[in-house]
Amino acid sequence: MFAVILPFFLLPLTFAGNADIEECVKLVGDKRRPIVNSCPEDPVCSSIFLYDQGALDDLVKNLNENEHYKIPELCNKVKDFAAKTCPRTCAMCCKTKEFNCHDVNPDACRRLDRNICLTVPSVALSMCPFTCGLCHRPGAAGMCPDENENCA
Repeated sequence: MFAVILPFFLLPLTFAGNADIEECVKLVGDKRRPIVNSCPEDPVCSSIFLYDQGALDDLVKNLNENEHYKIPELCNKVKDFAAKTCPRTCAMCCKTKEFNCHDVNPDACRRLDRNICLTVPSVALSMCPFTCGLCHRPGAAGMCPDENENCA
């Protein structure tokens, strides 16, 4: 296990720039932004995927919907590992099991306040599972998710 993880701690020494996101992208005007930017990940991610220290203003710009979203360059070099291990840091939350489905009515779900996810969980699960990050729950949008990650 140690032999598998060690190379990922050395990779940031090779790739320490910031890059445009390539996965899970939506356009806001002409700016590339993540579809979803909130999902769980391991705290070690900030040590593996480093932002360019000379361009830390990219982190501030990431908060502004009128700016292109930047991620550590390494995220685009090891996409599979990044999506599985550090999806929030690498703006790949849409690839996690929590967001691997669609809302029944995406326009209506976008207009609803995010509080619906907490205040009316049955509606959130049946109508807006993507918006609320509930795709992994049984009954999400009337579907039954695979319990085994290796299902075809």
